[in-house]
Amino acid sequence: MFDQVYQNMTLSGKSSSTFQNYIRTIASISLYFKKIPLELSDDQINDYLLLLKEKQNTSYTIFKHYVYALRYVFRLSDRDDRAIQLPSLKRNDTIPDILSVEECKIIFKTPKYLKHRVLFALTYSAGLRIREVARLKVADLDFDRMTIYIRDTKYSKNRIVPLSKTMKVGLEKYLKHVRPKLWLFEGYDSNKHLATNSIGSLFRETLKKTNIKKRVTIHTLRHTYATHCIEMGMDPFTLKELLGHEALQTTMLYLNLATVKKSNSFSPFDKIYETKN
Repeated sequence: MFDQVYQNMTLSGKSSSTFQNYIRTIASISLYFKKIPLELSDDQINDYLLLLKEKQNTSYTIFKHYVYALRYVFRLSDRDDRAIQLPSLKRNDTIPDILSVEECKIIFKTPKYLKHRVLFALTYSAGLRIREVARLKVADLDFDRMTIYIRDTKYSKNRIVPLSKTMKVGLEKYLKHVRPKLWLFEGYDSNKHLATNSIGSLFRETLKKTNIKKRVTIHTLRHTYATHCIEMGMDPFTLKELLGHEALQTTMLYLNLATVKKSNSFSPFDKIYETKN
């Protein structure tokens, strides 16, 4: 079954992270029951999902992975009737906390090591997901064209984002002193990139050294980047491409988070006949 899932997801263009999430959840269910999901009854699956949601207090994101993975397996096995009976997911509409400009600066200067300061600053400056910044290679930085090449993204769509002029200075200093070879941010083994869970831990430890009380994670830097872009005048269509969103609706969330100065209402008819005094 796992080979079939891998083959189908690869051919359909699903990202490796999506495959890993699905396989992890399917394996977890299989180990719990000592059976694959296709051999379980509806009651067994619903009892397991109830256990996750109520007794283990599973997050919305993790619970979503379980439901989506099960749906995928059932539909792949021509069992749409089972997939439809799975619980519908109500989106978590909790508004994320956004960092202020000053709070961002505090986070960027707090880490002791240059590597960590550059890591957090780059994540914010390009609006990257944790997986994307972890997998950046030195060769992905183009200082001549002032761009960053983002590969192996959430939706398996590579994209190019602008490299900040200020960020370029920090990166050049980092490359000169640290001298990474392949991966921009190397792990303990220089042949491997820094793990995403290590990046999350580094961010949490950094946050403890500040007076910031907001509920934030490393992903908050991406939310904050998007919100600040809107506040500084970037249009949602451009932002959608920079963030690598599939749907504009996802990007529009940041319009609700942004604090944009409202202009006085007017008719465009007056504007087109407006004369300069």
